[in-house]
Parts: sequence; structure tokens; C-alpha cells
Amino acid sequence: ELRRWMHYYNWHRQHAGIDYQCPINTLGINMNNLLALHS
Repeated sequence: ELRRWMHYYNWHRQHAGIDYQCPINTLGINMNNLLALHS
């Protein structure tokens, strides 16, 4: 359950402190590289 919540919090939830973006969007990572993103 915690793992699912952490995924939502870091990948999908918008944060007001970073201009309503998801934290993952601020990293500048290529979203097609799933191995690097989910390892």
C-alpha cells in the first residue's frame, strides 16, 4: 500500500511548491526510458 501511495505522490500528484507539476516532471528524464525510471 505504501509503495502505491509513493508512486502516486512522486509521479502523478501535482505539487504547489513546484508550480503544480509532478515531481518526476522536474527531473528532465526521458519518459521512454522505463528501465531507468522504475529501477
